[in-house]
Amino acid sequence: MKFRSRSHIDGSVSLETCLLMPVIIGVLIFGLRIVQTVTAVNCLDRALYKTARLMSDYGLLYHEYGLEQLENDALSSIGDFIKGKTGSETAGNVMFRFFFLRECAMGTDDLLYTQASQKICEYFLNTDPLIKNGYITADKLSFTGSKFYNGSDDIELYASYRLFGWLKVGSSIRTRAWIRGNDPLLSISESGVTVWQLNNFARGKILRSIFGGNLPYDYPVLSAYDENKKEATVIKSIDLTAPYYQNERDLNKELRDMIDKFAKFSNAADYQLKPGYPVITSDMIVSRRLTIIVPENDITYAQSEVLNKCMVYSYSKEIIFEVIPYQRSTRYQSDANDSNDNGS
Repeated sequence: MKFRSRSHIDGSVSLETCLLMPVIIGVLIFGLRIVQTVTAVNCLDRALYKTARLMSDYGLLYHEYGLEQLENDALSSIGDFIKGKTGSETAGNVMFRFFFLRECAMGTDDLLYTQASQKICEYFLNTDPLIKNGYITADKLSFTGSKFYNGSDDIELYASYRLFGWLKVGSSIRTRAWIRGNDPLLSISESGVTVWQLNNFARGKILRSIFGGNLPYDYPVLSAYDENKKEATVIKSIDLTAPYYQNERDLNKELRDMIDKFAKFSNAADYQLKPGYPVITSDMIVSRRLTIIVPENDITYAQSEVLNKCMVYSYSKEIIFEVIPYQRSTRYQSDANDSNDNGS
């Protein structure tokens, strides 16, 4: 009977360990990179959301007053100016005051607005704890492709930066700029009632009209259709301040149901159409867009995570997913009994 020597066995184990160690280390590094990448995208989404909210509040005001182009010295110093703001001022107040001190030429210039938005976003990114503490290192922030007031009051922000020196990650958001004095919703009441204080039916109908809904309110599934672009749009609103949506599972289910229903739409004739309504079919649709209107109030980290995941899920269904902040909601500050908003 032959026996294998212990030294031979030990040598085999050591050899296998040496061969597996690089693989194990590689898997760990790869896993860490994935975590960092997902976290970096979340950081960018949060900063972009705050930037869009700021531009939505104040951007159109500059535009309407002819403050559309910034001087070169303003562009070079706006970042330092914002970083040196006092604790009693919000970034929005600083931006508002700063722009009014500068002479600007007439006419819209995407390049200048892009640079201003980029500076604002850099400020928000640099104040994010994960980036501030060095957990994530990102560079080459770019807002190339962003659009401002091109024939409308819409702002489209596209932001990207590089991780690890080579990996490009990006995010986008679309919002509508408005001036508090000219906001059409303020005609609802002289006492400051906002759209979020209306019932779901009235809110949905008004927001649908404001954000481009051109189909009848009772048209099945779709809210708007652009024949030139062959784009179908669904416009929905969700009050994220409602107690019901503080549970991320409920919010996730609501959004996914909207996405799934839109993805399954193929022929309006499958529904009970009223006489004279246009019959839109899937072969008439090249792109699909889901527009979610939410209040301007701050959202929770859990809600942000749900929105990010639903955005990914929506794109997997070939549906463009956009979130547009519009007005602040105070409905649930005084009414805690209505716990279910049920998006309109």
